[in-house]
Amino acid sequence: MMLTRLIATIATLSLLGQVYINLGKEPDLGTTIWNMLRYFTIVVNLLIAVVFIRASVTRRLPGAGLSAALTTYIIVVGSVYHALLARNHPFGTLDFFTDHGLHTIVPILMVIWWASIAHKKGLRWSGPAKWIGVPVGYLIYVMIRGLTGDIYPYFFIDVETLGIVATLMNVAGLALLFYLLGLMLVGVGRVIGR
Repeated sequence: MMLTRLIATIATLSLLGQVYINLGKEPDLGTTIWNMLRYFTIVVNLLIAVVFIRASVTRRLPGAGLSAALTTYIIVVGSVYHALLARNHPFGTLDFFTDHGLHTIVPILMVIWWASIAHKKGLRWSGPAKWIGVPVGYLIYVMIRGLTGDIYPYFFIDVETLGIVATLMNVAGLALLFYLLGLMLVGVGRVIGR
């Protein structure tokens, strides 16, 4: 349970740190949270914080499907961030620790947690087709926000810059990435589960 609590703590503190940083730019808490919820990183870390706080309090680990789904999401968060979006924040600043908490530390700890602790029994090959509902739902939600005047949080889903066809191709590619990664986790999980 120690690693479960550590993940809950780092995800929560990183989210709170990001709220604090963003309040310096936009002092209204409601607007700050609304603006933060356009980022998949925030949504996934929030899900992880809630699930892992609950697991820490109840001392019951989440089910195999939920654990693998969250691990899939956070692996994509960390990978896409470090491959395409990473920014250099000065070491020692709150920005640095928050950024790496959300995009580096939580993803690494989640993979370790999933491989060593998470339930694997009950993982099904059909699971990843269901798990992609969250990222696809998120992408639809954020594109609707963008079409209604909000900003597009990521350049690869910016309909105004890329056009609808290229954006939908990117969405399909991301859905495929989530699906294939999910299948990989199911395969690994079934092997480890034996």
